[in-house]
Amino acid sequence: MAQNYPAKRIRLITPVAAGSSTDILARLIAQKMTERWGQQVVVDNRVGAGSVVGATLGAQAPADGYTLTMAPSSAFAIKGIVAPAKTPNATLDKLHAEMMWVLHQADVKERFDTLAFAPAGMSRAEFAAYIKTEIAKWSKVARDSGAKAD
Repeated sequence: MAQNYPAKRIRLITPVAAGSSTDILARLIAQKMTERWGQQVVVDNRVGAGSVVGATLGAQAPADGYTLTMAPSSAFAIKGIVAPAKTPNATLDKLHAEMMWVLHQADVKERFDTLAFAPAGMSRAEFAAYIKTEIAKWSKVARDSGAKAD
């Protein structure tokens, strides 16, 4: 599958309002990926419930690499792109390689500088480990504080 990927439009769900820093980042990435692949990458803002609406929509999408989710800092303590569970590794590898290409473009670096973004450029394994650590850390904070979801 990854050899022919992408063969159609890609949807990049952004669970935050248009114009936010996460949205600006998503649009910059979508523009570069569209130019590089010749397939449209469409940013789809799905706002609501503290990013839960968009994150849930992305998580429940088919695991084919055609629906991705921009993880905002408010939901995951990191800005990054995630795919549904069970997305094929070959597709994830291609997406990661393309993201690294985008992050190394001079105009992207310049735009990031103006927005005070500092991309880490993590490997897939590093990003997964970071997310796991952040979930554990913030779960403990919520538990220790006695916070409850209504």
